[in-house]
Amino acid sequence: MNSKRRNRLLILCLCLVVMVGCLLAAEMLEAQREAEDTAETPTYTITNITPDEIVEIGIIRKEGESLNLKKEVEAWRCLEDSLIKLDTDTINSFLEDASSLISDTKIEDVNDLEQYGLEEPYLNVTLQLENNMYVIKVGNYNSVISAYYVQIGDEPVVYTITSTQYYQLNKALEDFELIEETDSEVTVTE
Repeated sequence: MNSKRRNRLLILCLCLVVMVGCLLAAEMLEAQREAEDTAETPTYTITNITPDEIVEIGIIRKEGESLNLKKEVEAWRCLEDSLIKLDTDTINSFLEDASSLISDTKIEDVNDLEQYGLEEPYLNVTLQLENNMYVIKVGNYNSVISAYYVQIGDEPVVYTITSTQYYQLNKALEDFELIEETDSEVTVTE
């Protein structure tokens, strides 16, 4: 009887060791899968500008609409209509977005810009610095990869940006106008 107990105990211990080994192997496999899933895809810097250095903004849409803003001291002025009050916070947010564009796709040595919609871009954003100028051209939307094609200046390189990045760049004058709140009377009833 004593040997039966010993055999059962030995079998139970062996089963326990096998179960622990299986659990460890499963955890290692899961950790490996997570590492593969979180492996960073390469990112490419499209623009890397200090927003405070930008002194003029130009936005031209394919439809012919254009907007030109100029920084004067700490305030911005619309060159088309200097009487329009502009929202500095909205402009600063736009500058933050436009000055730090990144992409996960970079196509080099591009000869045919027409296939990307960059011969006649839908959107041109010009960021003028004191001694430099960046022209961001936004072309076609690719629904397969859910991204817009972008070119900086005349470089033979095409990047992609997300729809969110596109909408951050695609602004009209009304997007930058200061909305003034009107005083409204509030009555309190007792």
